[in-house]
Amino acid sequence: MVRAVDALHAQAVYISVAGSGRLPLCERSAGDLVFPASFAAFLAQVQGVRPAPATRQVQRLLGRLAQPLVSRGGGLLTPIGFAQLLCSPGNSLVDPAKRLVFQDMTQPLARYLIASSHNTNLEGNQLNSRSSVLRYVEVLRTGCRSVEIEVYDGPRGEPVVKRGYAGTTEVLFEDVIAAIADHAFIASEYPVIISIEQHCSSTQRARQADLLSAVFGESLLLPPWDEEKDDIDVEQMALISPWSARGCVIIKSARSSRSGPFDLFDRCVALPSMHLSRGEHMELQGLGQAAGGAADTPSMVRVNSRSSYHVSSLSAGEALRLLHDVGESALRQRSSTCLSWAYPEGTRIMSANPDPLPLWLGGVQMVALNYQTPDRALLLNEGLFHSYNGGCGYVLKGPELCGERDSPAGAVGARERCCRRLRLRVCCGHRLPRPQPTHA
Repeated sequence: MVRAVDALHAQAVYISVAGSGRLPLCERSAGDLVFPASFAAFLAQVQGVRPAPATRQVQRLLGRLAQPLVSRGGGLLTPIGFAQLLCSPGNSLVDPAKRLVFQDMTQPLARYLIASSHNTNLEGNQLNSRSSVLRYVEVLRTGCRSVEIEVYDGPRGEPVVKRGYAGTTEVLFEDVIAAIADHAFIASEYPVIISIEQHCSSTQRARQADLLSAVFGESLLLPPWDEEKDDIDVEQMALISPWSARGCVIIKSARSSRSGPFDLFDRCVALPSMHLSRGEHMELQGLGQAAGGAADTPSMVRVNSRSSYHVSSLSAGEALRLLHDVGESALRQRSSTCLSWAYPEGTRIMSANPDPLPLWLGGVQMVALNYQTPDRALLLNEGLFHSYNGGCGYVLKGPELCGERDSPAGAVGARERCCRRLRLRVCCGHRLPRPQPTHA
């Protein structure tokens, strides 16, 4: 497949490459036309294609193209054809074998990085922008697998979705989950996690439970229940993986306090969300101090006593401070069995995103970003999730991100395998996002 680019962009790419001397002239050129031998040499010497293509192979490729990609007589590549071949998926940096789902999808959810969205309903900033159901459609169609719903009591007994304590508009909770149901599995068949930030009364919590059951039906993954303990069955929940939960919707939310039996909404929550306690923070510090010792320390046993289906919810700033306090190794070991969800601080009123890379390297599975803000963080997010592992929204963490330490020799070998230097020449740019206005 050849991606279309406009003529001005094509000419700029051609002039940049040819003017730099990077387009080998194996034959006498005809104006700006590129001979098959020159293009074959360019692919081998500049692009590093291995095995190097033969001139005959390039001739067959050009024979399948039409004007204006090739000359009128055929056989010679035009600047437009040259640029479009460079911009096509066939020239992507991503290994073609990894454009499809190639990773093991049967591991527990905690073993994956998950594409996650924050303030999904908003079209802009967190103060006074518009809420829209269409934002859920757009975000899900990018392959995002975790969306957020901040829900409040609404008129006539119908819960509404909005940004709390701000001037944003609101949309009906029912309309939001209907849009999710219609578009959840178009880009990816793997489970969608709905993070519900709950601010409703018991009556409207019950209304949410009714709507979730009615709209999602059998797609709603209800937690396996242990009737004796009146809580989620830990062993059964640990078996849930992206593969086993294909086509399912999983609810993540804080549950009501245990002054009595769980209400109807709580029985829909498969991933209970809670903040990291002070005691757990101290245990993590102990785990960090013991990281240089035996793998099975008492500190590790205690900190992993929280069930794997519990999600620790914390801001990106809190997560970075935790990373600084306890160390990367301790956080990675904890994240190998326990889920974490990090979100941008509320002080980011213009919906700017934090750098997700340190959090991913710390093993945090769900780093929720403002998809409405096209900044560097979102580009990193797209680079990780869009073209890798089929763009399914789940990327299996490597052994290092799960706190599994290799032997010293193996660690050196891993560093040698991972260290690469990539040199990119930027020819020109097009369709770039407009810079955001700066505020003093």
